[in-house]
Amino acid sequence: QPGVNYGTVYLRATENNVTSVTCFPGVCGETYSDVDAFKSHWANENTGGGGHVPYYTAAIKNVTIVGADGATVAGVQAFSGHASAGTTDAVLGANNTGSYYVALNISNLTFKDVDFIGNVNIESSHEDAVYDGVTFEGCSFTTGGTAQTNGAAIRYYSEANNGNVKNIVVKDCEFNNCRQGVYTHHVNGVTVTGCTFDTLGHNAIAVQSHSSGAHGNVVITGNTFKNVENRVIRFNG
Repeated sequence: QPGVNYGTVYLRATENNVTSVTCFPGVCGETYSDVDAFKSHWANENTGGGGHVPYYTAAIKNVTIVGADGATVAGVQAFSGHASAGTTDAVLGANNTGSYYVALNISNLTFKDVDFIGNVNIESSHEDAVYDGVTFEGCSFTTGGTAQTNGAAIRYYSEANNGNVKNIVVKDCEFNNCRQGVYTHHVNGVTVTGCTFDTLGHNAIAVQSHSSGAHGNVVITGNTFKNVENRVIRFNG
């Protein structure tokens, strides 16, 4: 909506996008494709502290988010891996105060003409998660300063280094007053074109890998860089 200041957008497992739930690890191993059936199982088995830990798989596919004039988004958070106790479980809600596991399947996710005033962090530490095709087009980014604590405007990150996090496109975007611009780690397929980077405290674009994983096809062209305190483009590994 025009002129609305939104908070952080969370991309996570909910009742609407869960494809399966397994009691994991090791308590019973039962898998459910019906969320209501799982909730009934959870309620019965965890009476008195049954110790069942849910493992969710969930899909976020073919979604385009378009920003109206004057609307701002504080940031985006997407996570696959082990969520510690007390982290919000959007499926069980307040019924689950313990930990859970989640593997997201993200594909063809696009942000267009969105003004971000905080960090975009799309990360995975789960070997079953697949992120393939995340696009930012015509967006603006600021993280409120160049200090190290402000992190990267866009962080697209894989801990597993198994090729399942891939294909990010950043096109015709503006980065202003950020610690870093575009940061990728263990990502196969990176495209940054037609963007402007102005006043960054560290790297404008970082294509990172701390082991021998391949980066695939990397295209960086037609960008403008001003006042970048460290590397304009960094390749590692």
